[in-house]
Amino acid sequence: MKDIEKNEIEITIKIDTVMPLRDAKAIVERELITKVMEKVKSTYKAAEILQVSQATISRKSKRYNDEIYY
Repeated sequence: MKDIEKNEIEITIKIDTVMPLRDAKAIVERELITKVMEKVKSTYKAAEILQVSQATISRKSKRYNDEIYY
């Protein structure tokens, strides 16, 4: 599989209502992790693209496991 660079993944996130910043950040985080994992199917590559540790991606992936596909 060709390596996917971070600028090759297009993600659109739309928030239609005012909400606490904490909730908005959680939505954005979930969408970013989910979309990147759908593309790369590797916690190591997703961590590299999102510039976080692989452990962070693994931990958060478990939290969002209903939407993340390996």
